[in-house]
Amino acid sequence: MSTQPETWSRRLWQEIEPTFTAILVHPFVTGLTDGTLATDVFAHYLAQDVHYLRDYARALAIVGAEALPLTDTAMFARHAAAVLDVELDLHGRLLPALGLPAVTEDEAGAMPTTRAYTSYLLATAYGGSFAEGLAAILPCYWIYERVGAALLANGSPDSRYQSWIDSYGG
Repeated sequence: MSTQPETWSRRLWQEIEPTFTAILVHPFVTGLTDGTLATDVFAHYLAQDVHYLRDYARALAIVGAEALPLTDTAMFARHAAAVLDVELDLHGRLLPALGLPAVTEDEAGAMPTTRAYTSYLLATAYGGSFAEGLAAILPCYWIYERVGAALLANGSPDSRYQSWIDSYGG
């Protein structure tokens, strides 16, 4: 009987299993999938996500600029552009669907937690090595991919939330 080899990333996932489970049962996530999430809570999230995505795209571009193979530089540049083109466009459509005006990041203002996280990402990308910048941005890729898959599997009875889930899960 063969077993899969223990890899570093598999070990990391095993170590964070309680945290990942807590994410999946968080009231925000369950409210999205059962349709009970308050509209103003979702709108607040979207406004903060604009700040996060803007700085995450910058961090991706910085990390990409430090990548050695040009193929990696191009991949990070495409991902940074997709953040701005796809995700921020979705936010601009979802806020009016929630009965709220599309808000710019300057109007909403970043909350301290958002600012702390994005400041960390940018400081690490600017001041650290390629490996350090990559280590800072990878958790977002990894967690969003798995949470997105779980959200897609559950769906939402609220079409506005389902629209976001469809994009997030993709």
